[in-house]
Amino acid sequence: MKQFFLVLTSIFSLFLFFSCQSTKRLELSQKRETENTNYYEIEIEKPLLKDSVPYAKKINAHIDEIIGAQRASFLKIVRDYTEDWGGTHKLPFFVSWKFYQLDDAIFSSLLTVYVYAGGAHGYTMLFPINYDLETGEEITIDTLPLYIGKKTKKKEKTSSEFLEVASRLSKPKIFSQVDTKHNTELAINWIEEGLEPKKENFSYFTLTEKNLIFHFAEYQLAPYYYGRLEASIPYKKF
Repeated sequence: MKQFFLVLTSIFSLFLFFSCQSTKRLELSQKRETENTNYYEIEIEKPLLKDSVPYAKKINAHIDEIIGAQRASFLKIVRDYTEDWGGTHKLPFFVSWKFYQLDDAIFSSLLTVYVYAGGAHGYTMLFPINYDLETGEEITIDTLPLYIGKKTKKKEKTSSEFLEVASRLSKPKIFSQVDTKHNTELAINWIEEGLEPKKENFSYFTLTEKNLIFHFAEYQLAPYYYGRLEASIPYKKF
């Protein structure tokens, strides 16, 4: 079985600047990896933080850990598909990412992993990468209320208070993106249930300078053809 493995560093790099006592340069580039065989195709595009970014090694290792785990799971699917099911189609594993913020305080991006393993269509998994560059700690749904409190200089909300506000503010944004004129009761209930103030419903998020963006997985709020929906909310609203 002929295989090849190619690692390319993207031609382009993102250069971002911030000012404090002196001007520093934070460098972020993209790394690309591909692997192609008779049974599967892998394309990975991922962010690569340079040493100018605080805790770069820790964050890069976290990204590699996520991708490595998903890749291993995918290759297990490939073995089952070809050996046990007799599958003949080449299966894809695609990783991409989107940049949201890099400054002296925050790094935020979103990894998306797409896999097709048979059936009507593939599926996409979301992996937000949010780090406080002052402490080196990951910002998760558990620590997000603390971050928002620091950002807005307001009293930190409890987890339940924060989730209630997130749910309330996300609803009008999602309803504006989904057609609820047909199958009205089903469509409304689908959204309402997917936006209940629970951690698992709001665990995918990214951070920009002014907004918190919630990302919702396929099928969480609407049928597959709507894709992944988002709700961007200014920090000052919390």
